Amino acid sequence: MIAAMYFLLMGLTCILLVAVAPITDYYLKPEFMMSNGYVMAIGLVITALICIVLKKKCGKAYKFESYLAVHTAKVLPLCTVLLFIAEVVFVSSGFFYSDWDPAGVLDAVYKIMHHDQMAINADYFSAHPNNLMLVWIYVIVLKISSIFGTESVLAISVFQCLLFSVTGVLIFRTVRRVFMSAGAKYPFIVSWITWIIYVVIVGLSPWLIITYSDQVGLIFPVLILHIAVRIKVQEGSKTSKYGAWGLIGVLSAIGYAIKPQTVIVSIAVIIVEVVHFFAPLIIKKRNPGKKISEQLRDMAVSFAFFGVTLVLVHLFIVKAVYPSLGIPLNSDKEFGMPHYIMMGLNPETDGVYSNDDTNFTNELPRPERGRKNMEVARERLDEYGIAGFIRHLFRKTMINFGDGTFAWGIDGNFFAGTDFGDMPYVSPNALTPHILAWIQVGAEHNALFSLIEQGMWLTILTLSLLAALPAGIVTRLIHSKKNAVENTSEQDTLSGGCGWFRDVVLLSLLGVFIFELIFEAKARYLFIYVPFWIIAAVLGIYVQMTAGSTAE
Repeated sequence: MIAAMYFLLMGLTCILLVAVAPITDYYLKPEFMMSNGYVMAIGLVITALICIVLKKKCGKAYKFESYLAVHTAKVLPLCTVLLFIAEVVFVSSGFFYSDWDPAGVLDAVYKIMHHDQMAINADYFSAHPNNLMLVWIYVIVLKISSIFGTESVLAISVFQCLLFSVTGVLIFRTVRRVFMSAGAKYPFIVSWITWIIYVVIVGLSPWLIITYSDQVGLIFPVLILHIAVRIKVQEGSKTSKYGAWGLIGVLSAIGYAIKPQTVIVSIAVIIVEVVHFFAPLIIKKRNPGKKISEQLRDMAVSFAFFGVTLVLVHLFIVKAVYPSLGIPLNSDKEFGMPHYIMMGLNPETDGVYSNDDTNFTNELPRPERGRKNMEVARERLDEYGIAGFIRHLFRKTMINFGDGTFAWGIDGNFFAGTDFGDMPYVSPNALTPHILAWIQVGAEHNALFSLIEQGMWLTILTLSLLAALPAGIVTRLIHSKKNAVENTSEQDTLSGGCGWFRDVVLLSLLGVFIFELIFEAKARYLFIYVPFWIIAAVLGIYVQMTAGSTAE
């Protein structure tokens, strides 16, 4: 059911991007050198050619797999260090300040460092307290860097490079663990392919330069997934299992304080755990060797550890971390969830950020704020009607998924330079003009760079659909050989040994899809879950290529 829902919604999204987006004007519509259809077709053809070559070299794959199994313990750390160095060179050479929310966050960070909290724009943080955790983390980073004699903003950039590099390691180890536990072929090859794609699309993305929540929040969904996989595939003591669930609760609370979407994967893990527990009971195929009551009690205790740690850490953040910053906050100015639901229904901006909606909410007294926001939301729904509301959702979907640069260069005075306000000056180097020629909007090579990013994103998005299909169905459609995929249900690695993992990944992505439809729209809000789409695409390709080949 999860797979069917994912295939339906993401399949419809791909159709919208190819057939509807080119002939529709919508808010923040990106322009590329080629249409989405051509770019997607090129990406899929290149992927198909690579798969054909790999399929023909299948005999040598076992030797390569054995080589990687022996040497990965040394090669992966080396590659991670090289990636980290490349990221540091990239951000230090291409760094620039961006005058929207990141500028407000950095301004607060440096004022706190110099004990000038009264000069901070307290109204901004009163309305958007979700950025306070980010400020606290950046202050800690700069305090550590000041021990070494510098308060340069590049210390924060280096910290984010570290997070991106570690995220790559977590992705590799998660995929490898899942494949090895399921007895799948080529776990090391598949893990390395996943890591390489991550490096190209995320690890060296220009978004690494921006000092904001998307960059710090990237590691949390992957880390939560990694811990959940360890719980699932490793037999350990109940104490260690409960501790792991408690750690997921801690990470969920911290991640939520940085980027609310982080908690989606935690919700997905819990839902899939519950479904996978009760489904066998319904069809009466439960393992008779274990007592159901004990398993149910074990699951309840696990969730209790998760819930208790999440609540305690959340309270600690609100009651201790935020006040420690010394920013004079006014809780009456805080924007609640109804504001973002209202803004997500804005017909003028197609659900993207609206100054008018922000001013409207800001002028309302706190007791009436939520009610008035929901009144406006209901009025907009009535004005849309059923057909109009569907068109609105289509437009939001194209905004969210139709930009492989993830809305790069869109917000505010995006390229504010290296000498900005009271921020520390960042001097350029010999690589700076060459990097900016690619990443700065309107620069010499930016159009080509954006096209490449769009092509990679649309290809990954389309290939992720394969993870929602029965194993080998693509092979059957292409070759028209039923015997090529006989007993598919037994050979489907994802539906068999890795069914839980596939369900968590796809359900997480469904959660992100729904979240962005309900609240404010923007392609950037998908960024922290791009690793999940990469995993889905790689798993989809794997199961379609290997189904029916176990007898070879």
